[in-house]
Amino acid sequence: MAGVKPAEIPTVMRRRQWDAYTIKSAVPSLELMERAASAVAAYVVRHFAWRTRRVVAVCGPGNNGGDGWAALRFLQPFYEVYGLMLNSDPEKFSPDCRHYYELFRKKGGQAEPWSEKAFKRLLGENVVILDAILGSGLNRAPEGSAARAIRAMNASGCPVVAVDIPSGLAGDNNDHLAWSDRVVKSYCTITFQAPYRSFFYPENTEFVPQFEVAPIGLLDEFQLYEPGEVRYFYSTLPAIRGLVKPRPRHGHKGTFGRVLVVGGSTGMCGAALLAARAAKAAGAGLVYLAAPESCRTPAQTALPEIIFVDYDALLNRRDKGLMSSLRPDVVAMGPGWGLEGGSSLIQLLAECFPQALFVLDADALNRMAGEVSAILGYLRERALLTPHPGEMDRLVPSPHPKDTPQRLATALSLCEGNQATIVLKGRYTAIVSTGMIWFNTTGNHWLATGGSGDLLTGLAAGILAQGYGLNEGARLAVWLHGRSADIAAQSTYKPFDLEDLLSYLPQAMAEIDFAGQT
Repeated sequence: MAGVKPAEIPTVMRRRQWDAYTIKSAVPSLELMERAASAVAAYVVRHFAWRTRRVVAVCGPGNNGGDGWAALRFLQPFYEVYGLMLNSDPEKFSPDCRHYYELFRKKGGQAEPWSEKAFKRLLGENVVILDAILGSGLNRAPEGSAARAIRAMNASGCPVVAVDIPSGLAGDNNDHLAWSDRVVKSYCTITFQAPYRSFFYPENTEFVPQFEVAPIGLLDEFQLYEPGEVRYFYSTLPAIRGLVKPRPRHGHKGTFGRVLVVGGSTGMCGAALLAARAAKAAGAGLVYLAAPESCRTPAQTALPEIIFVDYDALLNRRDKGLMSSLRPDVVAMGPGWGLEGGSSLIQLLAECFPQALFVLDADALNRMAGEVSAILGYLRERALLTPHPGEMDRLVPSPHPKDTPQRLATALSLCEGNQATIVLKGRYTAIVSTGMIWFNTTGNHWLATGGSGDLLTGLAAGILAQGYGLNEGARLAVWLHGRSADIAAQSTYKPFDLEDLLSYLPQAMAEIDFAGQT
């Protein structure tokens, strides 16, 4: 599995060049359109068969409209199908669009120019709408009949299946937020070969609440990026499996690494305990918890396998035997730590444990606010940060509101200067390293609960302790965290709690053979 090609997300321009390269080298454009349309039709049949009687496609004059006409032809045997043309003169359609429009009409398909009156006449219960108006080349707000059709679709109350990309949505950025009333709010988007970057940005949830990627056979040998460009990827099961290292059959607790969790405070012991427990569940050989004395009894009662360390002794370095005996491979700092004091302990432990990687979350990040570059300088090539968007904004303050692309650009800048990795948490958590961004595709809204991030911190620390690099360990931890949540959501009939999340972790691990042995 190590040779699995990662799933890349090209820019809109490179994606168009990828299409053109494939058409020139191997596959006729009509064949690509046929494959794309069959994927759209298959989705409609698969998801709406029992409750749909009519499919209405609103088709533009370009190749996106051609996908719509071709999809209607596939759906003709199953439903009443109708096509509405935004441009009523087929002579002005793109050649491929005109081909499939004429083929649809020859097969008895019904089509007429789009008007609000005609559109409303075709609506009703059990109607699905195909959005095939505009493709990915958009760089300005839709106008005229396209804008009116988009607004009408959004107001229809019917599920809208977007073909490749919701009409009006920018593929690479969030420029469309300036004209958000003229962007299709899809039920699902069926995109071809690779998703668009904007699908992963939380600002676009109302436009792309879910999407499916349909392979259409674009050639793998095409180079999606120029040397030196930032590369975007998304996680797939084969690629995640390809990261896994077999655990040595004759290994011992020292083989699988030592994790030191630093956190907890009066009234906030639970966060540090969750992180320590997750590190152990991830397979770390030894886990230490450095916390205030008030946390000792809860820790040793709930987690007898965890070694408790006196936080004050660690902070003051007064127990030299303790400092020399710890020898952590990973230090995880922040869960439940509180905001007393500054970032000095981070620097102190970076000096004490020069061999260790650091996972910094929660209050560790809050203590770093405004001095993140300096701290990452101490931890060059050793730091994994796991902020949510609010923490990311506090790390690098700005007087202006930020959106996801801006946060990702900031994270890239921090990583490039310090060889760090940043996990920007969200529905599609982004793992940012020097020159690359990976979007994770597991997880669900039930993860939006207190303690979920503490578990991720511990998982990341436990995985890193077993010899993984920062980027690979982060991608594995985020994927397992999200996949455990997905299994829990499918298996329980209630909002799951963190105990559920941990209980389904072994099943998620089994899916990628994380416990495989040499």
